[in-house]
Amino acid sequence: YEAILREVESQCDVIVWDGGNNEVSFFKSDLLMVLADPLRPGHETSYHPGELNVRMADAFVIAKAHEASLQDIANVERTLLSMQPQASIIRLGSITRLERPTDELKLAGKRAIICEDGPTMTHGGIGF
Repeated sequence: YEAILREVESQCDVIVWDGGNNEVSFFKSDLLMVLADPLRPGHETSYHPGELNVRMADAFVIAKAHEASLQDIANVERTLLSMQPQASIIRLGSITRLERPTDELKLAGKRAIICEDGPTMTHGGIGF
């Protein structure tokens, strides 16, 4: 991975490195952002290495804020900040949409399944 990182560093100013949901970074970054899911409150402390990433975070991104209850969002934020009080909090929605308006016409009346969050579906404890 180091060779890949060094090559990318020579070509750009900003690198976004997605370590996946079960990884600890191999590199010391300038900014570590950790995504948290308020639809699964409590999971931020229940899994390794997620808890380790929380303790090292510079910022938390609370995803799916448009779907979660305000109480669940507040609980997740409180837990995260109790583990890393210096981190910033960013709330955002995770809205799925079509990129081109013409695609909507092609899909009108069709049934579709969208899996936008693998961990939620595979081991996140949320049913279909």
